[in-house]
Amino acid sequence: MKRISALIFAVISMILFVSCDSSNDNRSVVYTEPATVDETVGIDYIINLNTGKFHYPDCPSVDLMAEHNKKEYAGDRDDLILQGYEPCKRCDP
Repeated sequence: MKRISALIFAVISMILFVSCDSSNDNRSVVYTEPATVDETVGIDYIINLNTGKFHYPDCPSVDLMAEHNKKEYAGDRDDLILQGYEPCKRCDP
C-alpha cells in the first residue's frame, strides 16, 4: 500500500505547473523536481537475520521466515547493502 501511495505521489509531483501572467501574454513553465519513492515514504524493509537478505514487507518470503529471524528496517536501500545485506531475488527491493 505504501508503494502505491508513493508511486501516485511521485507521478503527481512530475506534473508541470504552468502559470500565466494576464497583464501580458507571457507564459512561464515551471518544472518541479520529481520526488523519489524513497524520499516520500521512507520504505520499510524486513531483514532475514538468518540469510542476510532484505525484503519488502509484502514479499511472500517474509511469511515463510521464522519470527526470530525477522528484523524491521526503515531507511535507505543502499545503506542496507553497505551493511552487507543482499536484496531478495523474489521481490527485488
